[in-house]
Amino acid sequence: MVDCRILLPRGDDRTVEITCTNKLTGAAIDITGATITFTVRATETGAVTFQLTIAQATEVLITNATGGVFEVYIVPANTTSLSAGLFHFDAQVVLASGKTYTVVKGILELEGDITYT
Repeated sequence: MVDCRILLPRGDDRTVEITCTNKLTGAAIDITGATITFTVRATETGAVTFQLTIAQATEVLITNATGGVFEVYIVPANTTSLSAGLFHFDAQVVLASGKTYTVVKGILELEGDITYT
């Protein structure tokens, strides 16, 4: 699992590319047929602020299944109603085999925006 920080002005678009690799070998993990969920919360155990899934190709899309690569699309509608601040996120992948992995987690830093006051 990788820890990271996403810096995003409120109301902006952001594409986040994530690659799933074996932590020990560095080899790509095949995510063909996987279910992927990207979840954002104000606190790690708080209510879901917004959630994006592979069920909607406009939210999460596998771009290279055998290479373990997918993209998460954060759009203005996800953040315009939120106050600037720090949010927790993770991306969870459930492989076709049923194995579940949290492949990345971190902080989404939502900056204030002059347009969306």
